[in-house]
Amino acid sequence: MTLTERQTWPDIAKGVGILLVVYGHVARGLVKAGILPAEGWPQLVDSWIYSFHMPLFFFLAGLFFLDSLGRQKPLGFLAGRIDTLVYPYLIWWLIQGAVEVKLSGYANGGAQWAEVLRLATVPRAHFWFLYALFTLSVAGLLVYTVSRRPAYLAAVLLGALALRLGVEPTGVIAVNHLIAFGGFFSAGVLYGQLPAARPSRRGAGLAIGLLLAALAAQQYVHGVLGWRYYQQGAIGLGLAALSIAALVALCQQAQALGLRLGLAALGQASMVIYLMHVLTGSGVRILLSRGLRLNDPTLHLLADRLLRRWGIGWHLLPPRALRLQPRLAGAAAR
Repeated sequence: MTLTERQTWPDIAKGVGILLVVYGHVARGLVKAGILPAEGWPQLVDSWIYSFHMPLFFFLAGLFFLDSLGRQKPLGFLAGRIDTLVYPYLIWWLIQGAVEVKLSGYANGGAQWAEVLRLATVPRAHFWFLYALFTLSVAGLLVYTVSRRPAYLAAVLLGALALRLGVEPTGVIAVNHLIAFGGFFSAGVLYGQLPAARPSRRGAGLAIGLLLAALAAQQYVHGVLGWRYYQQGAIGLGLAALSIAALVALCQQAQALGLRLGLAALGQASMVIYLMHVLTGSGVRILLSRGLRLNDPTLHLLADRLLRRWGIGWHLLPPRALRLQPRLAGAAAR
C-alpha cells in the first residue's frame, strides 16, 4: 500500500500543523510587542509546539515524494519543485521584505534591503522552510536516481538521525537543513510505502495510547527536566518522533471515522497560509497595538471575531483573485 490513492489524513495533519505555525509566530510577535509575558505559559506552549511542528511538515513532505517522482522524469520533478517551492520563495520573500523595510519603524524587528536581498544564501524569517524543503527534495532526487530502491533510503534515514545527534551546525545552511530534517523527510518516504499508512478504525487504541504517551513525554521533559526545544539532542529527536506518531495516528482515525473538522481544507491551503500569515498577523497586531493603542490580547481575538462576522477574510488569506495557483495550496509539505 502506498499513498498513490487520495488520502485525507495528511491534509488533516497539515491543517493541525499550519494552525500551530500561525499560533507560534503570532504569539511570538505578541511577546516581542509586550502584549504577552515572555515567561510562563507562553514560553512553555511555544516549546511544546516547536519541539515537533516543523519536523512534522518534513515528515509529511516525504510521504508523497516517491509517488510524485514516479509520475514524471527527474528533470520534470525538479522543474515542478522549482515552480512550487523556489518561485514562491523568491516572490513572497521580496514582498514581505519590502513591507518590513517600509514599516521598520512600526514592526518588532526592522529590515534593511541589503539583508532582504541576500535571499539566495541566507533564508530569512519563516521562508527557510521552502529553502530547506527544496534542498531535501533535490537530495532525495539524487539518492533515488542512484539507488532506484526505496529501501535504500533507510540508510539515509539512519545516517541523518546520527548526524542530527552528533554533528554541530556547519557554515553551510543547506547542509544544516539536511542534518536537522533529513531523517524526518526520509521517515515520511518510508512510511508512505507501508500498509500502516492506510487508515483503519482498528487503530483507535493505538492512537489514544500514542497521544497519552506524547502528552506525558512533553510534560515530563518540559515540566520535570526543564528541557526546551532549542536544546535538541536525543531528547528532542525522541520527543519529535513520538509527537508526530501520535498526531499521525489521530489524523488517520479522523479520516477512518469521517471527521475532518475543517482541518483538511486548512491543510490543502497550507502553502497560501504559510506565505501570507506573517504579513497579515503582524499587520493586525501593529494596527491594534500601535495604531489603536489596544494591547490586551483578548481585544486582538475580539477583532478577529469581528472581521470574520463582517465577512472580511484578508487577515487570514489573500483575496481569491490574488491567490497562488491551486497546485501550490497543497504543496507546502510535498
